[in-house]
Amino acid sequence: MDTDTARQMIADAITEHGRPNWCAVVPMSVRQSLPAADIETMLAAATLDPTVTKTADITERMMHGWLDDNLFAHITKNDLAIALGIDDAQAARLMTKHADRYRRVGRSVYEIRDARADRAAS
Repeated sequence: MDTDTARQMIADAITEHGRPNWCAVVPMSVRQSLPAADIETMLAAATLDPTVTKTADITERMMHGWLDDNLFAHITKNDLAIALGIDDAQAARLMTKHADRYRRVGRSVYEIRDARADRAAS
């Protein structure tokens, strides 16, 4: 992969996912193809741009996309936190806010549900 493509991929990830979470979506091979100084410069520029912070809306959209890709899987709050790149407390708040997307199946274990299909079936 050439450096221009890698630079563009990293810049897009920083813009879309926010400064702390961009590295979760960019493969290690792409990150290693650029010098660390270049990545630090891009991150410094993102810090100056207030639109690059990861908002709750972005996190919720990421959560719904991840849940749709993992329907009926059994997860814990920690699994959700790791998948979204957030802390456990924030994952717990999201699970409480969107309780229709989960069904408790055991101690601290939840099944991901399709809320629309559940509503249509009842």
